[in-house]
Amino acid sequence: MSECGGPGLILLDWYHTLSTSLFWEHWSVSPDPALRDAAARLAHALFGTRNDLIDPWLRGQLSAEQVLERLAPTTAVDPALALRGLAEGCAGMHLLSPRILAQVERLRAHGVAVGIATDNMDTFTRWTVPALGLDRWFDPILNSAERGALKGDPLDDAGASPFFGPLLAGLGPDASVFLIDDSAEIASVVEEAGIVFCHVSAQRSAGSWLDVLAGSLLPAGGALAGT
Repeated sequence: MSECGGPGLILLDWYHTLSTSLFWEHWSVSPDPALRDAAARLAHALFGTRNDLIDPWLRGQLSAEQVLERLAPTTAVDPALALRGLAEGCAGMHLLSPRILAQVERLRAHGVAVGIATDNMDTFTRWTVPALGLDRWFDPILNSAERGALKGDPLDDAGASPFFGPLLAGLGPDASVFLIDDSAEIASVVEEAGIVFCHVSAQRSAGSWLDVLAGSLLPAGGALAGT
């Protein structure tokens, strides 16, 4: 990533913060009943039942291909077909708000670095980031599948976050870092790592938080409301 020599670094979560797009979402609304059925079976097998696939997939210990091969016996969906649909769906994901990129552009123009920090699968790096051109707008892009750790993992013996530690070490102790995220359960460990946690909720969206932080970080000034 570029050096964070400006007034701060803002990191945004992906799912339920920047986007609500789902795997195989385009199949779920397909006119083809076979694809709709396949989407439902795959989603249920992955997220509707207990399994030993999600956590290692999020940590980069399994690839999309390996996961779909393991799902095939219970879903009866051909892994090659499932992979094609997964890639198409991930490439077709979209942002919740069209305002977000304009807000990011404004912040970056004033020296505020804006990145993504997501607990996600290899699918995000392989298909979503390039298809949406996210690396043109966000720097850094931190994906748990590449970092081998989740955002909420406990700090290590040296007091560093397995997920955020390498980034924070490169920024220095005086850097102002913010995480905009809907997962309240990770707030304490994130703040223990030295990051200001900005909770996305029904009352405050990611775009609203960006406005709040802009008021605090940009030259016009303004108090950091809502924290």
